[in-house]
Amino acid sequence: MNMKITRLRRVFPDRRLPDPRQTLVDRLQRWWNQRKGLPGRRIAIAAGSRGIDRLPEVTATLVSFLREQGASPFIVPAMGSHAGANAASQERLLAALGIDEQVVGAPVCSSMDTVQLGEVEVSGRTWPLMMDRLAAEADGIVLVNRIKPHTDFSGTIESGLLKMLVVGLGKERGAQVFHSQGTVGLRQALVPMARALLGTGKVLAGVALLEDAQHQLAQVDVLSPEEMVQRESEFLKLAKSWAADLPIEQLDGLVISRMGKEISGTGIDTNVVGRVVIANEPDFPRPKISLIGVSDLTDGNATGVGIADFTTQRLAGKINAAVTARNIITSTFLERGKLPLVWRDDREMIQEMVQLLARRGIGQPRLIFIRDTLSLEIFYATEPVVREVVERQDVSVVAEPIPLEFDGDGRLLLGW
Repeated sequence: MNMKITRLRRVFPDRRLPDPRQTLVDRLQRWWNQRKGLPGRRIAIAAGSRGIDRLPEVTATLVSFLREQGASPFIVPAMGSHAGANAASQERLLAALGIDEQVVGAPVCSSMDTVQLGEVEVSGRTWPLMMDRLAAEADGIVLVNRIKPHTDFSGTIESGLLKMLVVGLGKERGAQVFHSQGTVGLRQALVPMARALLGTGKVLAGVALLEDAQHQLAQVDVLSPEEMVQRESEFLKLAKSWAADLPIEQLDGLVISRMGKEISGTGIDTNVVGRVVIANEPDFPRPKISLIGVSDLTDGNATGVGIADFTTQRLAGKINAAVTARNIITSTFLERGKLPLVWRDDREMIQEMVQLLARRGIGQPRLIFIRDTLSLEIFYATEPVVREVVERQDVSVVAEPIPLEFDGDGRLLLGW
């Protein structure tokens, strides 16, 4: 391939909190002054499966504050069917995120057992309200989660405290119920189900976390059950305005070095690439990308691989079929689990992308190369893209154009 690419840097605003711990303590104290007491000593803290900036510190601060008020807090995994819907695996996943007793000062109690707390009628369907048994038997629950755009749909409430309450704490059974009607659950049932669960009185508060485009903790607040729906909707608007994105509206091709569940719930963040890949669901308005290739997988769960058009034998060989299938079946979005066209290596994958574009009459393709959809500060681009994006004040050229280089195994060599 006679192609050169240029290394560029995108500068996103730095909104990180200077002292997240003190900010959280102040918000907790305000919440405590309004609440004036706990219903009992055993308080379950719900922790999810996503890597969130400063999450261990936030959790440890919450544990310490609750202990000072006379509580005996413990951690419960609130991640639906993630980690193979296995209690021990969910506990290990939390430990990998820095959430264990040694770090946060409270034991992790993991179980896949659930209880039903009632049901709600939405769109002519009865939706059972499932909850982790250990959380349901506690004297109270505090949710801890990041509020951010969801990868499946757009609405006033997407990914955050309420979804953790309905799906995360619902464990595998709750996730199955919620996802059984596809995006109907996400769009129509999420808020009514969350309101019903909040109405049980079991939830004491939610610790809302917002990250900036550099994935730094930028805002922390403590929400009471009464204000949670409204405030989460407000925070979602803010999170969307802060989110990282590609600096261009239309691309001929995007080459992604790696995908994985710790990068995005869909492996490849749909909000970044603009593709939803759910039957009968429209894509997001931007960006418009003709072809997507993904080179590698960080772990065995390949949920979201179907978002791409091309991939490599290296990625395909790493797929844990059982774990991926369970995740895909639970979500009901089968299209996202379908394997793209598989090529021998990065070299062949990129060659085929370029040749296909040439057959479509595109001789000077507009291509961008990124490490993953979580890392958008440094990227590489072909000359047509460079000419456009350097007009932006937040994009600069880091180095002179270089030819594509591959190692002996055909792996694209790029420095991130």
